[in-house]
Amino acid sequence: MNKRLVKARRILEAQTEIDRLAGWTLIELQRQLETIEEHRHRLIAFIETEPAFYGLSADAVMRRLEALQKSDAALRAEIRAQTEKRLAERARMRGAEAIASALEADQRRQEEQIRLMEVIEASVSEVASASSKLIGSS
Repeated sequence: MNKRLVKARRILEAQTEIDRLAGWTLIELQRQLETIEEHRHRLIAFIETEPAFYGLSADAVMRRLEALQKSDAALRAEIRAQTEKRLAERARMRGAEAIASALEADQRRQEEQIRLMEVIEASVSEVASASSKLIGSS
């Protein structure tokens, strides 16, 4: 097999794996964001249901809400960066796919040309053999 084709397939395999891992990372980040949002909603619901919610516990809950907000913002930024990274990896993967496909098509054409040449040579040999038999029998 063509060395370039083997190399292109290895690159495509690596790019596919990188894309898969980037996808899993993005899913994990989104899961973390959902967890943060769930915590924030529970804290807000707690504040709304407790009319006598004052003093130290109010300060602690507010600090917790602020921390959740900061985590939320950081995760959203990380998700944006990871999404951009995944799009770039996808573009590289598509490029590797295109190169591998082109090399595979080239290899198929070369193999077809070799088979065609073999068929032509076999035909020529048969014609030559038949001609020599005809000449010899005359």
